[in-house]
Amino acid sequence: MDDIDLQALMQFACDIYCKTFHNKFGKYPYKSDKWNHKNYEQIVKLCSKNNFDIEDYILGSFYTIDKEIIYMTPRDLTTKEAIDRYKKFKSSTNPLMAEYLYEQELKLLNISLTNAPHLYNNERDVLINQFTPLSSWFRVLYLDTFDEKLFDLYGKRAWEELYVSPQLRKYLRRMHCNNFKELEKRVAVFAD
Repeated sequence: MDDIDLQALMQFACDIYCKTFHNKFGKYPYKSDKWNHKNYEQIVKLCSKNNFDIEDYILGSFYTIDKEIIYMTPRDLTTKEAIDRYKKFKSSTNPLMAEYLYEQELKLLNISLTNAPHLYNNERDVLINQFTPLSSWFRVLYLDTFDEKLFDLYGKRAWEELYVSPQLRKYLRRMHCNNFKELEKRVAVFAD
């Protein structure tokens, strides 16, 4: 891996880290560009050494941490514990992180429907409610037909969430082709 490739991958790792951090904790970790931090170089090298997909590793590390953890640094992604936790997750379930995230969103939707039937008449009611813990991309793409109200409420944010995740885009493009095309038509087409 030459220096140009390494720098590009470090920028990619930083982008994935910052967007995932924002999606998980509701804020951005930095006020300035920090892609050249030594921990991003370590993340890229450990992913290369272990044959991990960088995006899948960072997403997997964030989504397999304990609920009590409210902050995660790039250095935390380079620890032996983080690597072991990711390997354990991958060996026990062996899905792509995109499939795992989709399944988790589906479980949250079903929990909301079954635990509060007096609040929700259908899936759309759950998806519209901003207080349900669902990702914007799931809200916009999940239903069989494209929903204008869901798009108005969550469309831009859904596109931003999907922007940083090529794996998730590829998976969702297969699962919800028509709604995905409609989202791209209304916001912007992804470059892949």
